[in-house]
Amino acid sequence: GMLAAIVPASPVPAQAPKPSGTITARMQGDWDTLDPQRTRATYGYQMVYALYDRLVSLDAGKIVPSLATSWEVGASEITLKIRPGVTCSDGSALTPSVIAASLERLGAPDTKSPYAYRTIGRAGYTVAGDDAAATVRLSLKAPNSDLLLSLAMPWASIICKAGLDNPDALATKTFGSGPFTLIDVKRGASYTLKARPDYAWGPNGTATATAGFRIRWCSASSTTRARRRTCC
Repeated sequence: GMLAAIVPASPVPAQAPKPSGTITARMQGDWDTLDPQRTRATYGYQMVYALYDRLVSLDAGKIVPSLATSWEVGASEITLKIRPGVTCSDGSALTPSVIAASLERLGAPDTKSPYAYRTIGRAGYTVAGDDAAATVRLSLKAPNSDLLLSLAMPWASIICKAGLDNPDALATKTFGSGPFTLIDVKRGASYTLKARPDYAWGPNGTATATAGFRIRWCSASSTTRARRRTCC
């Protein structure tokens, strides 16, 4: 399978891999935690983008489908249609109810997510997943004009059930549905990621089996506006 070795060093653009090939990305430092809802470091975000999915994604400044195929947005609520057939790295199905549980953890006081407020605000919210209808509905108690955009941010990455059931393990292990899995860790030296051969639900339906598949290594800034993000 395709492997990705991530080496802390000077940043260089990730090279497009060949099918069953390798990809190396270089970073300037180590990550703080692999918990996508708790990391506050650029290097944590870079890892999260490779290991987890989000409901929507940014492509050349446009919001495009990812786990969600479509959505209806109001001033303080959004209903998203969830893509069928998505699986977590452990083989379990990523259902709307699991996605809703992940979004509930994002805003839970015990999570202490540093940037959750940029997605769900500070006034409170509710979220419900309907497995039969394949939808997730997120309702805020105060409007957020950046609600859809903020669901593309790294802290809004969706955690699978195994990770939600074992939150202490999220710091060093991964429980996502993303295109890569983490297979080797040498802290401060190198990280090896393996591409999932069956992954086919990336932004706009991109798949790891496609020649030249690549992810965008991104970091969200710590400014007051969630839309500031750099990618390479």
